[in-house]
Amino acid sequence: LAVHMAATSPDRIWPAASWQALLTTVLNEVPSLGIVALGSDNDFSLDKLGIHSPRTWCLVGKLDLLHTAAALAQCDLLVGPDSGLLHVAAAMQTPYIGLFGMADPATRLPLTGNNRALWPDIECRGCLRELPPQAAPRCRLGHAACMDQVTEAGVRAEIYATLATILPDHWQTKAALALGQSLSEPTSSTRGNLDGAMSAYARNDRDEALRLLLLAIEDEPENPL
Repeated sequence: LAVHMAATSPDRIWPAASWQALLTTVLNEVPSLGIVALGSDNDFSLDKLGIHSPRTWCLVGKLDLLHTAAALAQCDLLVGPDSGLLHVAAAMQTPYIGLFGMADPATRLPLTGNNRALWPDIECRGCLRELPPQAAPRCRLGHAACMDQVTEAGVRAEIYATLATILPDHWQTKAALALGQSLSEPTSSTRGNLDGAMSAYARNDRDEALRLLLLAIEDEPENPL
């Protein structure tokens, strides 16, 4: 599960407390699930939320766009606010759950296939359409009232519903395909570590899988794969 916990406009951000509750509950309820946090330096990080687990990987502020796209391509699902990363996920054919408020999701992204949008039923939702094109997108109530209405339980239910439609360990298939399609061909050492990591994951040896994946990254830190 990939998460992006911010957006350009402060009034499109889901509250930190909601993210904290969501991630804590999901980690407790789904022991097989890993979480990757993506975003820029100004976005919420797992450390800022007090989320510490061996099944989480915080890449906030550590990746450029190409590497972020590569990470998203290996994930089963992205959850995030109305932001550019939803577009990147769509380009990588990774399902997403978008959290919307000021903008009507029908005007922002194509909602097809496994892609979903949560848009709370609040009187002023979609207020962005009333603003001039160059105006700063700010909530007229002084805070992101629409985003406050997006419930943790609602987001969690959408996550579980989407993941239920995805084959188990689907990411391994995507990783194997990427090995043969990468523009930057891995060295034999990196390929060996990646193959070994997937084999370790298949036999449920998560510690060995993570060790080998980290070795592959250390071998070729500039390889977007």
